[in-house]
Amino acid sequence: MSARKRTQSSEPDPGSDPPYTPPPKDTRDIEEERYQEWLANTRFVKNLLKAIFGMLFIFLLIFVVAILFGGAYYESNFSSKVTKGSPARWSLGLNQQVPSDVISLFEIYDSDASGAIEPWEFKYIAKLLNERKDDPFVFQEEIPEGEGITVYAEYSPIVNSSMKTFQDQQKSYFKGFMAEKTHFIGLFNWINAEYPNMLHSQKNFRSFLPAHASWEVGMSYRLISSIFGEDREEIYNSNRYNAPQPSGREIVFFKLLQQFHHNVFLQNRFGPRGGVAMIRAKAGPIIEVVFRIHAEYQLNEHPLHPFWFSPAHFTGNLVFNTDTDEVLQFELYLPSIRKLNVDMEWITGSDELEGEKMEVDIGYTSAMKLSTNQTFEIPAWDHEKTKEEATIELDRVLYPFKRIPYIDIRDAVDTARVENKLVHSIIMWEDLMANSSVKQEVKDLLKKTMDSYEFPVQSMVMRPDTGDIVHMINANKLMEFRDSEDAIRVNIDPLSYSYNEFLLEGMRKAREEQAPVIPE
Repeated sequence: MSARKRTQSSEPDPGSDPPYTPPPKDTRDIEEERYQEWLANTRFVKNLLKAIFGMLFIFLLIFVVAILFGGAYYESNFSSKVTKGSPARWSLGLNQQVPSDVISLFEIYDSDASGAIEPWEFKYIAKLLNERKDDPFVFQEEIPEGEGITVYAEYSPIVNSSMKTFQDQQKSYFKGFMAEKTHFIGLFNWINAEYPNMLHSQKNFRSFLPAHASWEVGMSYRLISSIFGEDREEIYNSNRYNAPQPSGREIVFFKLLQQFHHNVFLQNRFGPRGGVAMIRAKAGPIIEVVFRIHAEYQLNEHPLHPFWFSPAHFTGNLVFNTDTDEVLQFELYLPSIRKLNVDMEWITGSDELEGEKMEVDIGYTSAMKLSTNQTFEIPAWDHEKTKEEATIELDRVLYPFKRIPYIDIRDAVDTARVENKLVHSIIMWEDLMANSSVKQEVKDLLKKTMDSYEFPVQSMVMRPDTGDIVHMINANKLMEFRDSEDAIRVNIDPLSYSYNEFLLEGMRKAREEQAPVIPE
């Protein structure tokens, strides 16, 4: 059977079947098809949107879980701290959290708040690391039975509200500021006397008596010498921690003052220094000694900066039987009658140009007292000085300028005119001109003096006839001469030496003017 080839022709092939022609659709069928097609497309879009939103929800859930659990993990392995006004401090370590006091300590040494320890900042740290770190010295001795006496110590912490630092930052200080300022750790950890009671050898109290055998009522003498010479730089140095070991009779005073706090310095960084005493009364072998002692404490330990606690002074009395070496009464205390009785000074950091930075404040403590708690019947003294006389004498030993009798400025001018002398005046405030009791003539004379006054204290040498200032010096300027080499060479207190030089210079200038103090 052979196939026949079809040829295209515009005419239909009479032998073939006619082509299929679908019947015409009804309009409703067309609309139904279009609806079904739209419905299918809508379902697809809905399913696609569900899938997208489902995936977004899952990703969001994973993200929230990661924030919660990942943040907790991060906090347990890495710590950071951001302080106001300074960059973040980071410390990375496995399962280690840096305490806030460590970060605060870092901020102290990071003086420029750069977030890093610069070489000039590390130089100060290196000095601390290389410094010899001896343990604080605590004196111990064996006391034979029956020869000892118990001394009881009482100490009350500093009253926070008495410090200007707290008054300025009263609200924030306790909630946040104190947590950051580690300078005060030693101060606020000192809440009680370190040794509330301690046994002392009674015969050691002979150290309160004069070193020589001649004991006369009214005689004053040194208990603790004021050191000068080669040790001056060490005395003035505030960047030190442990007190030097005492020797000789100073061991007794050291051990007593250690009952408050172990780290006591018998030589203050600033005058007056040491201790003085006077025999106030005597009855046979029994004598009473009154005394005044200046000492200070350094309260912080490495690696904190030093914090200096300087009581105004300690005073007290000792009643002692010189025949039996028996302590009949002993008391030492910090006077608390004034509103402020403690100076405080602390290093806050260092600066590349200015060196160490320090802050100061004054505060009040209600009790620093040592006592034997003995009941002593006061004998009928053979010879005695009043307590007021004793206080004046001790002041004169510690403050040489008090040996000069000071008189009221109204009388000073008249006396200087009569005796043809200069007037040495010390001006501490500018209310003299407002004093209505001063004669107008004196007010006019002193106007030049008041015009030359500078805060806080101004010392002047003036002519009583004209009121002209011959020479003057400010207290702040005087403090700059505390390292006088000339004073050290002759073993004299540098401040006393410099002030004496100031007065001598005033008299020299007056002579050079070649004019009499009082006009003829």
